[in-house]
Amino acid sequence: NKSQFLLKAKIMNHILLKKFHFRAVANYRTSLNYLNKFKYGEQIAHLKIAFEESNNGLEYSKNVSTKVVNELQNFNKIVKESLTTAERDNNLIYLVHVPAAKDLKPIIGASMVKTLIPADFENPIKILKESNQKLLFENLLPYIVIKTSQAFKERQQEFVDKNLINPINQLNKMLKDFLNERNLPSSIDSISKPQSLPDNVLLNCSELAKQGGCLRLQKAMDELNKLSSKSNDLIVNCRERMKFEAEEDAALRRKYGKAWNRDPSELEGLFLKIEKFETYLNQAKDGDNVIKEQINSLVPYVKLMTEVDSPSGKEELKNFIPASKVVNLDQNILSSINNLNELINKAKKLIDRNCQFIENLHLKSENLNILSILISEYKKNLSQIEEEKSLDESSFESVYEKNVLKLFDSDFADLQSFKNEQINLEKKIDKENEIFLSRSSSYLQNVNEKRANSLKILEEAFDGYSEILNNLSQGKTFYNNFV
Repeated sequence: NKSQFLLKAKIMNHILLKKFHFRAVANYRTSLNYLNKFKYGEQIAHLKIAFEESNNGLEYSKNVSTKVVNELQNFNKIVKESLTTAERDNNLIYLVHVPAAKDLKPIIGASMVKTLIPADFENPIKILKESNQKLLFENLLPYIVIKTSQAFKERQQEFVDKNLINPINQLNKMLKDFLNERNLPSSIDSISKPQSLPDNVLLNCSELAKQGGCLRLQKAMDELNKLSSKSNDLIVNCRERMKFEAEEDAALRRKYGKAWNRDPSELEGLFLKIEKFETYLNQAKDGDNVIKEQINSLVPYVKLMTEVDSPSGKEELKNFIPASKVVNLDQNILSSINNLNELINKAKKLIDRNCQFIENLHLKSENLNILSILISEYKKNLSQIEEEKSLDESSFESVYEKNVLKLFDSDFADLQSFKNEQINLEKKIDKENEIFLSRSSSYLQNVNEKRANSLKILEEAFDGYSEILNNLSQGKTFYNNFV
């Protein structure tokens, strides 16, 4: 049968094995009925058929589940033993004639259910005319509404990421870069605390430990590698399947010639898509390698900072930050240090506030139920939709713009406010830093240059840690979407 070739051999073998198994079981149970009626000839005849059918089924064991094959093998043994016993008893005791298979009564199937036709379906037009009851599927929601809500959800998340979350992340990066370029707060710590560990460094150490330190970086990188490997396997599997499909189609065309009237496989376009996806994956791999290099360069400093509470950790950190000569600071420089520290603390609070704002945006974006908005709009305009007899994604475009995007207007206002606040703060820091540098020039001569560089390295490591976690999160999102 030509249609059999449309199914893989594994599926066909399973179906054929089960077919013979069911036939064998039916004859075996019929033999038990005849045994209870003391009709030993018919009993033996049905046992012979059951044994033959089970043997036929076992011929299709190749590529079939072991559990399925074992069930049939065990049943085959039971039938064989029953047949041997029945034939021996008949030859020694009953001596009745065993009819041929063609002379046996056919096995009649038992009805398992009673067919009932609801009155609404027997004469639906009459029922609808005579009663005011609701149509059977009146409340069924068109699939286009669900599909549109899914499409709008993706658009909404992309919109939030592009226009709100990414700009906020950029603001944080700009503020961190702004402070690092001015060597803040390292330049202050190198003067105000020339020998002890600065409070800012200890706070950063504590924060890194809370966030998981090196272990979190390693776990996130391992997860990214697994997702990358899974994505590559998916591409390889797609290529193999398309290659197999083409080879199978070609083989069947050679075998059946013109009788094989299936349309040719159009795989060229699919292979182009695969190549496009491979390009995306290669670009992602390059990005992963950059992250790995960043992690490798960062790990020694993160480890140094997160182990500060261990017995030897604090000493190692002190050795990394060599002491400077102690000098007496006059009131003017102390005033500048206090003013600058206050502004730097405000900058750090801005960064924390922005991070919290991003988390709130993620929650708001995820919890926004676009489907309920579309359902409400659909029901409101149902009569108009029925009249126009057309419903597609464009029918809800105005709803998306008015009811979905408008919900983020207040967030855009906050974003603009954050920008203005950051610009003003940076101006104040610049002004105060100039005063600090002019007043501290004589003190900076006594500062150990290595100490200043060490403090700057630790500050950059702390900022780099957050940046790497963000990059790992973006990589994870890419691979999850890809899979």
